[in-house]
Amino acid sequence: MTKTSLFAPKTLLVIIIIAFSFFYLYEYRNNDPLQIGEESPNFYIETVAGERFDANNVQLPKAVIFLGKSSIYSSYYLKIIPELKQLEKQGLLRIFVFVKTRQNKTTIIKMQTKKRFKLLEKITYIGNIRELSKDFGVRSWPHFFLLDKSNVVIYQSKLPSVDKIKAIVKGD
Repeated sequence: MTKTSLFAPKTLLVIIIIAFSFFYLYEYRNNDPLQIGEESPNFYIETVAGERFDANNVQLPKAVIFLGKSSIYSSYYLKIIPELKQLEKQGLLRIFVFVKTRQNKTTIIKMQTKKRFKLLEKITYIGNIRELSKDFGVRSWPHFFLLDKSNVVIYQSKLPSVDKIKAIVKGD
């Protein structure tokens, strides 16, 4: 039987990988999101076209999505966006997507030209990501918030249910 040293390169590598995994898991679960019934802070947003507006002026329920381009659940969000867009077309809600990337017009437009992110056109906004995520209590992305007309959280989830969102905005 061979005795393995704690400081052998392979052992150290395994220890580092395990430590990183635990750190990542801790950070991933380390959200402290706004809870149902809490009012979200007012936030200002800018469209890719350069129009700036106040979210309080939108008199519809708001779906606020903090999306990480390469995070583990981003593909789930990309699958539900078309259904959310249908609700937006019906005038039942307004979608605001903030992507964890450099927040400038060029970066957002470049991201939207990729086939995978094409459906985020016209719903991805530019904002102060650091402040927005801090105000909403989001440290790991993605995360979903549904706000009522007064910016009060009526639903929030890491992995939102489209059926639940539909029921809420349709008043079922």
